[in-house]
Amino acid sequence: MDTIQNTIYDAVIIGGGPAGYGAALRIAQLGGKTCVVEKNKVGGVCANVGCIPTKTFLSIAHLLSLTKKATTAGIVVGNINPDYAAIQRHVQATVDKTVWGIQQLLKSADIKIIEGCAFPISAQEVQVFADEQKSSLKCTLKTRNIIIATGSKSKLPPLLHPRIITSNEIFMLDSIPQELIIIGGGYIGLEIASIFSGLGSKVTIIEILPGILSGEDSEITAEMQRLMEKEGITFFTDSKVEEFMPQEDCIQLKVLHAKTKQQSLLTSDIVLYAVGRIPVFDQEQLSTLGIETTAAGIIVDDTMQTTLPGAYTVGDVTGKFMLAHVALHQGIVAAESVMGLSNVMNYERVPRCIYTLPEIAFIGKKGNSEGKFHFTANGRALTENQTEGMVKAYLQNEMVVGFSILGPHACELIAFAGSMLGKDYKEIKKMIVAHPTLAEAIWEAVLDAKKEAVHKLPRR
Repeated sequence: MDTIQNTIYDAVIIGGGPAGYGAALRIAQLGGKTCVVEKNKVGGVCANVGCIPTKTFLSIAHLLSLTKKATTAGIVVGNINPDYAAIQRHVQATVDKTVWGIQQLLKSADIKIIEGCAFPISAQEVQVFADEQKSSLKCTLKTRNIIIATGSKSKLPPLLHPRIITSNEIFMLDSIPQELIIIGGGYIGLEIASIFSGLGSKVTIIEILPGILSGEDSEITAEMQRLMEKEGITFFTDSKVEEFMPQEDCIQLKVLHAKTKQQSLLTSDIVLYAVGRIPVFDQEQLSTLGIETTAAGIIVDDTMQTTLPGAYTVGDVTGKFMLAHVALHQGIVAAESVMGLSNVMNYERVPRCIYTLPEIAFIGKKGNSEGKFHFTANGRALTENQTEGMVKAYLQNEMVVGFSILGPHACELIAFAGSMLGKDYKEIKKMIVAHPTLAEAIWEAVLDAKKEAVHKLPRR
């Protein structure tokens, strides 16, 4: 510990999630000296309770779905019964491998991971305690800069009860619930709905707004809702939970439906409260340091610097986009700023991915014209028997400015779509896209904006 305290770091990083470890690795690549202070596990929410376990569960649910569809392709399949305990072991093993990999990356870059709770005294000094109550000082770190990467946490339900849980606890259940009510129709609620519906739960989603995924293309989101309803998921939009009523072996919800002004009583084994996340920071402490904040997060400029020179903030705690890939890039920008390079964040091309069944993804913005191409007319989608959904392309005059994709592998396809942003229509038209591929649907959607899609009947 003496060696740590006698070192002057280029940056002390508070938090070991994608933003924090990404910043640490980039500083090390540039020849700088850094350390990461983490009070839980490296990898943050993403690796431990968010992205990685959720997507592992979703891959299992997708495999189950494909197995059930196998009979249409001539494959005879017997009874399918998910072993939840075995699934949980597989998911945990995947999480453990991911966290171990991050630890090895940091170790190989000679980046020290210090366990504890960090409290910056200034942009040049950080105290590390054993716990948040500051009961025992472990060390004091000297640094030229600090990078705050403390992440976010789930909003807590209005009633604390074992049957009302957040996304942090949902995968710790001992068994698959027969009935699951999800409050919130955002990406977290929809992904978990796909998982447990696929595993056999009767799932109901309650959303206070008129539709799911508010702010995105309404045609795409309405079609997504229709496809999820087709799989047995029930939706109550424009609806609000007025009261939680725990019973001996279940929980009841009194729900008000805004359009009809009527109430209904719903019963479930488990209620998932998934109405969003909030940044984790101590407003009073940061204010003392001269770091300005809002309710949404810590204020930063495009280089990720706060209002205190030498103090940077990255990841969910900025309140920009609570997405791991955004956090990682913010970490890289902050690291390069610390090391004297010129780099700024650009949020215009952030892919917004929801790993439901089927997947849904967005990038860019809408324009003054749009094109549309359904996967039912795509050769690769037909060969894979996954023809649900569509691609929509948005153009501003002759320039491609955005996409929405609903369908197979949408979260992979959005990267290809993103490479077209800012390009002229005539340039896209000259592209040669391999056949048969799902990517052809993206190309065809752009062409359809000018009524020139090849595999689409002429519009009347």
